[in-house]
Amino acid sequence: MLSKYWMATVSKEHVLHGIELGIAQACHGKKYPLQRMKKGDGIIFYSPKDKMQSSNKLQEFTGIGIIKNDKIYQVDLGAFKPFRTQVDFFKDFRTLKISLLPIERKKWFTKIRFGHFEINQIDFLYIANLMNINNEEILQKQKNYQS
Repeated sequence: MLSKYWMATVSKEHVLHGIELGIAQACHGKKYPLQRMKKGDGIIFYSPKDKMQSSNKLQEFTGIGIIKNDKIYQVDLGAFKPFRTQVDFFKDFRTLKISLLPIERKKWFTKIRFGHFEINQIDFLYIANLMNINNEEILQKQKNYQS
C-alpha cells in the first residue's frame, strides 16, 4: 500500500496539544479530512497563527508525524464534539518558517486556507528534512505501521 502525504492547517496551540495527546483533528473537528488519511500516511501541520483567535501571524510548520491506524473516533467536549485520529509524532523536530521555502515549493500554498489537503511525497520529505527529520526515520516509521 502506498502512503499519501497531507498538510493540515491548525493553530500552533492546537498542534502542541495534539502532540501531547498523540492525536490529530482537522477542519474544526470534522470527520471527512480524517477519513481521507490512512495508516502509514504522513502529515505536516502548518500554523498560520499561534492561537486560533489570535491576530499574530506565525506562518510555521509546527508538527510532523505518521498516522498510526485507520480508526477515527469522536470525543465529547461538551458543546464541541470533534473527530480525531492517532498520530505518531516525530519529537525532535524544529519548527520552520514558511518563508524559508523556495517559491517552487509553495505551489500548494493557495490550498492552505482549505485546512487539509494532500501534498506529494517529494514536498513532504523536503519540508521534513528542513524540520530536521531524516528520510530514513520517516520511511522506517511508515514501514512499522504498514506491516
